Amino acid sequence: MKFTKRILPLLCAAAVCFMTMNMLFSCGEEEKSVGFPFNEKTEQAFNYCPSVFVENGSVYCYYCSNKESGVIQDHIYLRIGKYGKDGQIRWGEKILVLAPSFGEYDAFHCCDPSVIKGEFSHNGKSYRYLMAYTGNTSNVNNKIGLAVSNDPVTGWVKVKGPFIAYGGDVTHWGVGQPELLSVDEKGTVMLFYSVGSTSTYMMARKYDLSDLNDPKLISSEQISVKGLYDLNGNADVMNNAGVAYDKEKKRYYFVSDCHPAPTDGDPLFVSSHFRVTYISEKGGIGDAFLNAGAAGQSWSTLKTVGEAETNFKRNSNCAIVRSPFGYTLSDSDLEIYYSMSNLGTDYTWSYRIYSYTIAVNE
Repeated sequence: MKFTKRILPLLCAAAVCFMTMNMLFSCGEEEKSVGFPFNEKTEQAFNYCPSVFVENGSVYCYYCSNKESGVIQDHIYLRIGKYGKDGQIRWGEKILVLAPSFGEYDAFHCCDPSVIKGEFSHNGKSYRYLMAYTGNTSNVNNKIGLAVSNDPVTGWVKVKGPFIAYGGDVTHWGVGQPELLSVDEKGTVMLFYSVGSTSTYMMARKYDLSDLNDPKLISSEQISVKGLYDLNGNADVMNNAGVAYDKEKKRYYFVSDCHPAPTDGDPLFVSSHFRVTYISEKGGIGDAFLNAGAAGQSWSTLKTVGEAETNFKRNSNCAIVRSPFGYTLSDSDLEIYYSMSNLGTDYTWSYRIYSYTIAVNE
């Protein structure tokens, strides 16, 4: 099944989320959703794995969903939200942004989007937006791809071939769940991603992607997990993380899945909790991850969120609402978009995106 592509080999961890009530209003003959979850017109549909930024008063939420009712195949969609006078977000219609490409490395699933703004060149043309995503031809051997556009809604062009391919056993989960963060608001970026091989971990890479025909790797380090603990108080791993950077505090916030996997019913591979953790930066963006394997600083946990907070037993695949460059919008709180699912045999069609806000008081 589709969601097993997020099962990392040792942990079987994925994610999903929810939060408010489903409310609808009519605009002529077009039905639009207010708040969460997103309204889906197809009978059997899912949406999950968001990437969210706010620009010029609009909320851009990229996420994974299926194109055909009852067919489990990831496509990347976008909804644009506007705040009403009542403070509620009114979401527009579902817009297809990126689809699997027949015969390519992303022919089956096209998911896990992360979008930032910057200055990028591809095949001699300049672009303002960059997307990283996970692509595969089955539920294993995932790869990371890139796409560019001059408009956050339309005109997305895939960069040919996988940007990062997994070099290990083709039966392993591979590489994926990418997250982009701008370093200079131009072409230098941080790329964070999950690796599922004989172990589970995350990588932090800095690139100069100003010319996507000649990408330059600046640094590459495995992210330290010092200070991370699972729900039982044992040492934990990190995967499937959303990232935002607070430029004033010089602090990275990561929202990631908690382990171990739940045991109270299907889906067993989706995390019951997500956690928000942070580390500080003393140098430029990305320097905190250099040599982290040997001397990485310890993560601090801001909050762990589960059923007590969301009213759902599965809470995973999260994103922090950010600026177009990946920076935090406030120093006092973080809004998290997360994915949820119900328990039971039909859990696939219950995957929906919700929102939860966490106060930052430290």
